[in-house]
Amino acid sequence: MTNIQQIYDITQQLDQILSSSITAQNRQAVLDEAETVLDEREKLIQQLAGPYTEEEKRLANSFFSIDERVQQKMKLLLDDLKKEMKISKKKKSSNQKYLNPYKNVATYDGTFLDKKK
Repeated sequence: MTNIQQIYDITQQLDQILSSSITAQNRQAVLDEAETVLDEREKLIQQLAGPYTEEEKRLANSFFSIDERVQQKMKLLLDDLKKEMKISKKKKSSNQKYLNPYKNVATYDGTFLDKKK
């Protein structure tokens, strides 16, 4: 089996991993598995050397189309993770505001503010 065939197979495996149902509970496991597969694929890509046969060129072209899908899925996964982090941060600040609502309130009661400089 040539390196290009192995890279193609690994890319298909990565596509299948990212096509599975990803929830907040299993996201870390999916990311770990995808990272392992990506590391393996990177090692194989670094070992590539030409010249290539027509079959290998055809596999490379189909590899690029699958790789585009994988990149889109990874981007969606990253966007989802960013959104969840933003929601978590907002919940944290809302919780702090609920526990101490007067923490950031500036009170000027009984003070004189000079508006002229």
